[in-house]
Amino acid sequence: MCIRDRDGTGFNYSVSDSPMLGSDDLMRDYTDTMRAAGIGTGVYFQLFYDYWLGYLHGSIQPNGPTAPKLTADQFFNVSLQMLQELWGNYGPMSELWFDGGLVGWSQQATDHVTHLMGSLQPNAVAFQGPTATNGVRWIGNENGHAAEESWLAANDSMDNGQGRFDGPEVVPPEADTPFATGESIWWWAPGQTFKSLDELKLEYDNSVGHGANLLLGLTPDFSGKIPEPHVERYRELGDWIRKCYSAPAAERRNVPVGVGTSVVMELNGDPVDRNGFVKSQL
Repeated sequence: MCIRDRDGTGFNYSVSDSPMLGSDDLMRDYTDTMRAAGIGTGVYFQLFYDYWLGYLHGSIQPNGPTAPKLTADQFFNVSLQMLQELWGNYGPMSELWFDGGLVGWSQQATDHVTHLMGSLQPNAVAFQGPTATNGVRWIGNENGHAAEESWLAANDSMDNGQGRFDGPEVVPPEADTPFATGESIWWWAPGQTFKSLDELKLEYDNSVGHGANLLLGLTPDFSGKIPEPHVERYRELGDWIRKCYSAPAAERRNVPVGVGTSVVMELNGDPVDRNGFVKSQL
């Protein structure tokens, strides 16, 4: 079920057509709440897979007996109306998530999405978006570990994996990974287990430390709240990040570079448990 009201689609499967308590515009509730707390907003929109509308992996396929029967063009038009509503009615967003990109979309339809994004959400980061502008790409897995040699450049936003040293576009990698473990990882379930602090530390070092943005999942329970044990683990991770990385152990600036150059760095006295050397991407 869609968690927002859809205008103009002609299909009655939005929240406003279901019995629920409170507002019938959960997108408004969500964006207002996040902004009041100083948190950026974003939306996930899968444009190559919609089981209800029968558009699966880039082609029209049979769906449920009561579901609408659409042509590819009708699916594109419905999707564009939804994007117009999402991007145009709820203010500036931080990230637009095109999970899987625009597989199966015609160039004309893709160009329309590009135009909408540029006119309605010009400053939003676009995960696997239609162009490299403001684009980010997937690291190729959901385990929180980007390739050790991971580049900011790549061919485009669908160039998953480590990227390319000589890539023509700047499309930084993003590492999406669940917080939970077990069978239910992207949504809450009773008795849910979650990652240890040591696991999260390693994922942070192997994502952010490899040049990627870390996108760590949240699993609100049926009350809409994050369970307190989860909150405590997030707090532990945040405390560790601030303690470990709030200030450099040592630094040197404006050091001449040349063959045979030696650089001596004096540590500030804090213990060091690891070191690494990476190529500059500037």
